[in-house]
Amino acid sequence: MPTLLFILIPLVLVTSISGQDSQRYICSATGYYRYEDSQCRKYYMCYKIPYANTEIWYKTFYTCPSSLIFNPTSSMCESTAFCIDSICLGRTYGETMADPNALNKDMPVTYVQCIGTVKLYPEIRTCPVLPVATYFKCQSYYSSVRNQCVC
Repeated sequence: MPTLLFILIPLVLVTSISGQDSQRYICSATGYYRYEDSQCRKYYMCYKIPYANTEIWYKTFYTCPSSLIFNPTSSMCESTAFCIDSICLGRTYGETMADPNALNKDMPVTYVQCIGTVKLYPEIRTCPVLPVATYFKCQSYYSSVRNQCVC
């Protein structure tokens, strides 16, 4: 019986970034991250490779197919994701808001924070697990009413 094999290949590879923007795209953890772009289709992958008794961070840039946008919360290209590229317009540094792409809308564990020096841009943050008592912990969630993570 014949077997079908599917291989996914990135459609577009972004080759470089320059100037101040390059500081924003420094890798410090393995994963997929949003790249600022008005159509919310660009993203990059960070990963480490062993090299001469150490590890070097690498990043590879990708673009979602034209019918999809990159969801920074799920780290996937999706058709139903909300583009957060302009969510910080008119906001102040450090301001937080509910993550429009949160998986659980009633008790979201992710939120958006506006950061940056020259221009504010959105970063997805995750609420921490907080100690409630000696033996118990609580996965906090983002409260839009209090604009902070609560248990």
